Amino acid sequence: MITKTFSATLDGIQGALVQIEAVSLNSIPQIQITGLPGEVVKESRERVRACLVYLGFDVPTEKILVHLSPANIKKMGSHYDLPIALSVLAAEGRLSGNCLSDYGFIGEVALDGHLRAVRGALPLIEILIQQPHIKKVIIPKDNEAEGALLENPKILVAKTIGEVLESIRNEKTLPHCLVPPTIQRAVTYKHLDQVIGQNLAKRALQIAIAGKHHLLFVGPPGVGKSMLSAAALSLLPEMTHEEFIEVLKIYSASSIELDSLIKTRKRPYRSPHHSISANGLLGGGSGILTPGEVSLSHHGVLFLDEFPEYRRDAIEGLREPLQSGVLHLTRVGKFLSLPARFTLIAAMNPCPCGLFSQIENRCRCTPEKKAQYRKKLSTPILDRMALMVQLTPTDLGKTYCEEKLTHEVIKESIQKATEIQRKRFDKEESIKSNGAVEAPQAMEGFYLDQKTENWMKTQQQQYRLSFRRVNQVIKVARTIADLEGDDQILISHLNEAWSLRCFDFYQLH
Repeated sequence: MITKTFSATLDGIQGALVQIEAVSLNSIPQIQITGLPGEVVKESRERVRACLVYLGFDVPTEKILVHLSPANIKKMGSHYDLPIALSVLAAEGRLSGNCLSDYGFIGEVALDGHLRAVRGALPLIEILIQQPHIKKVIIPKDNEAEGALLENPKILVAKTIGEVLESIRNEKTLPHCLVPPTIQRAVTYKHLDQVIGQNLAKRALQIAIAGKHHLLFVGPPGVGKSMLSAAALSLLPEMTHEEFIEVLKIYSASSIELDSLIKTRKRPYRSPHHSISANGLLGGGSGILTPGEVSLSHHGVLFLDEFPEYRRDAIEGLREPLQSGVLHLTRVGKFLSLPARFTLIAAMNPCPCGLFSQIENRCRCTPEKKAQYRKKLSTPILDRMALMVQLTPTDLGKTYCEEKLTHEVIKESIQKATEIQRKRFDKEESIKSNGAVEAPQAMEGFYLDQKTENWMKTQQQQYRLSFRRVNQVIKVARTIADLEGDDQILISHLNEAWSLRCFDFYQLH
């Protein structure tokens, strides 16, 4: 008799259903696994056999063929241990034939029968509970925090394979996994208040985070570019439950520890070193495609310091996710779409030596070196930066008493603007912020009256702006209006949006 049960595998950051079939054959006693198993799955034969012998089951007495379907997808991970062990017992007749057909299982089996947590569990559990024919999904106790986030009564937790067997035989009832963990708010560090002056840069940071617009800081060392960017982490608004689950699935699929993220629910803030490879930044790899930093920054901030020093192919690879919020990866025989709706905050020096300043110019670079340095950033990449701010050294005596943009004021305004955008895009599936809008003229709330439209057309004709630049100005103006609590985009909003993006990057001298 052929026994059947279910588990899952990762396909990018999504789960894919795997059916596990087992049959007993009249041959030399052994466990054979087919269906394109990886090395860890192949080793499952020995782990399962040792565990079952330890529990008192003298198996296998015949050849047990375990098939993982669909056979054309490579199966990776130790979470197949539990369903394989139960399938072997069912094929041996130690469990009734069809008792496993209503179950989904994930879990690594220790040699003494305990169930160990597996990484990447969230998308696996999610795909299993979505199947109407699967009535119960059993996971290890140590994965309870992830299972609780899905809030589904199908999910049960067990500590040992013995408890699972007792549940299948109706000898014991396993506890449900229904209560999400308590949120532990992280300590907020007010990095923004530590930056003296730079009110224009603070305003640009406020607008960038509120509307999820991409921002470039240009200035010499020591003016506060990195501190301003680090302040973004404490200014980010709270995630919705849907956003939180999306982020967790990405991190889970990347085998990153989730305990801290589950407890704090902070938005991602990623800051990779400029020596990172294109695959590390964008995603990819050999065999299994894994998410890169742009996907790990989904619904959060990606900070790239020393922006021109990153590899050229890595920088140019940002074009698609900066524009659409999705990254399409293609490798031999594999195509994958990964979410990458992040806010890019980039920082760079104005020249190779970093000493150029419009106030006190001590630059030692030749014009040729400065031009070569700036050309590391192509026009298409710069065209996707909605905000671009030059920072200069601050006179502490003049600006300390003039501070108006404090951490608390900015954080509160960002949260209010975020709520306004959630209501505006409530019926949209892929658009949740002003920065994600591709055609603002067609969206509610982005309408320009005749006066403001004429002003925008004048700017477009005078500076020969591309349609993308025009749309960027309108979207930033909409965010400024949200921060000010205005329903209509005014000329003052357009003017401020234009002033935060008007200087020509290539004409710095």
